[in-house]
Amino acid sequence: MRTLINRFGVPLSVGIIVLALIMAFLFRQSSTTYPPGDPSLAWYIDEETGEESVLPSAENIPPLLGKDGKKTLVQAFKFAGDDEKTANTYYLVKYSDSVRNELAKFTGEEMERLNMLHLGQLVRSLEPNSPWVTLRDPRATDIISVPDHSSGPRRQVFPPGKR
Repeated sequence: MRTLINRFGVPLSVGIIVLALIMAFLFRQSSTTYPPGDPSLAWYIDEETGEESVLPSAENIPPLLGKDGKKTLVQAFKFAGDDEKTANTYYLVKYSDSVRNELAKFTGEEMERLNMLHLGQLVRSLEPNSPWVTLRDPRATDIISVPDHSSGPRRQVFPPGKR
């Protein structure tokens, strides 16, 4: 062991220091300054009133019934950069009645259901009177693209929950 250290001492020390710096950098990149929240919950916005609410995400396929009994409650996706104190809503999601009816036929997390949940999404920007478009629509890319922050990419933020 001593001959190994004597023979490769400097390159080995440099290698260990470089490895430690890389690990510290990766740890810093993966940490966030805002709480990530509970991914089993989701943000919802009533399209008519603008009121925000938090509901379990797995059981709910928006639009849901709002306080007035109409299907006006849509899922909101919030993002924040590492040094942003509050998360902002960047886009809204709901499903057509036909997709909702098809999804009701599935009981678990079958691959077909998961594909339908993804591809059946209708997305819309927060701009007043902006249209709902499918993910296949070329405009969807602009809607769901969240701009980077000066500190790097913004990350999705979930509502706070019990952990």
